[in-house]
Amino acid sequence: MIFASLAIRALKDHPEYATPAVVDGIRKLLALFDNEHPGSGYYGKAKGRVQGHKILLPDDVGKPQYDDIEGMVLAVLDETIGQDPKIHRSGYGGLVHIINHAAAITDLADFGYPDLASRAVQSHYQHLRLWQTLPNVADEMGPLKVSKFAPHSPAYWTSGDVPYDRALLTHRVKTMFGFGELAAAVEDDTRENTAYDKLRYML
Repeated sequence: MIFASLAIRALKDHPEYATPAVVDGIRKLLALFDNEHPGSGYYGKAKGRVQGHKILLPDDVGKPQYDDIEGMVLAVLDETIGQDPKIHRSGYGGLVHIINHAAAITDLADFGYPDLASRAVQSHYQHLRLWQTLPNVADEMGPLKVSKFAPHSPAYWTSGDVPYDRALLTHRVKTMFGFGELAAAVEDDTRENTAYDKLRYML
């Protein structure tokens, strides 16, 4: 979904590159993800890492279900706001992937693919629910590392305190962009600003 959305954005911005060869290459790349499982999560020493398709999701995980883009965006912002350094989860790409997944869906709707985006919201809901099943493994991995500065601040990149073992540069840039796409999809400045500050917890 993320690759598809970025590819569509690129070709819409630069239609001169939408040659048959390029489009076919993108199609082949996306086809590699057919029938893929939803990733894996670490469930502690006893269970180890478990593939997502083997996890039985409970009927109620304590979060409201969403079936549209606005509900998805608000749920992701709330999940970002709710981060606590004392709680360390590991798996399913983390909140970085959850944010970028949601941003890709939001963009697909904007690009004129509402039906595809609507179906994708359902898969995102499963993604978030799987993330929420992960236990706190801070006793094994330690507390979350939190950057002193937000990633849009120059100080973030020059402080020398960026935890480079947490996410690659490309993921940082992609997540900063993705967060902006989510923020633009709803009108809630308070929620947006609070969630923005919590990007320090994942980047």
